[in-house]
Amino acid sequence: MVVSLGEAGPESIVRVEKAYLNWDDFRIPDNAGNTPRDQAIASDGPAAYFATVPVADVVNTVNAAQAENGLDDITAMPACVSLSAGSFVCNHTAYAVSHQLATLRAATNVPPFVFVHVPSWRPDDGFPALQAITQTLHRLLDALTNAPALPKDSFFNHQ
Repeated sequence: MVVSLGEAGPESIVRVEKAYLNWDDFRIPDNAGNTPRDQAIASDGPAAYFATVPVADVVNTVNAAQAENGLDDITAMPACVSLSAGSFVCNHTAYAVSHQLATLRAATNVPPFVFVHVPSWRPDDGFPALQAITQTLHRLLDALTNAPALPKDSFFNHQ
């Protein structure tokens, strides 16, 4: 299993991304100063790739565990399905990983892949906020570990 994480900004929800678009449109420079605008990530790639885990089922499992264990601001935060990782570095990373995995499709064991946006955290936010993020990620990883992988062909036919 390959799980990539990205920072989503000051939110109070963990977003499990379903689609990764073959499109860069950086509104601000990335850390290296790059600002690609309205261009493909991979000229030889499909328009989009999709997560190769059952995203909605995983999110439902996480939220059910949160409810069962008492969802509050200290112990955890909700998760949701997000339909796009955006058009900045997170989407670029998710698409590039998916494209690389697609080149391995002849292999017998292409690992499942999903990208997850987590809320930003700064020391001023305090320990409870960090604890909520990490608790939710623990539950998410548990749900991902127990989720069946989607059929191999489903990943490559979503074009």
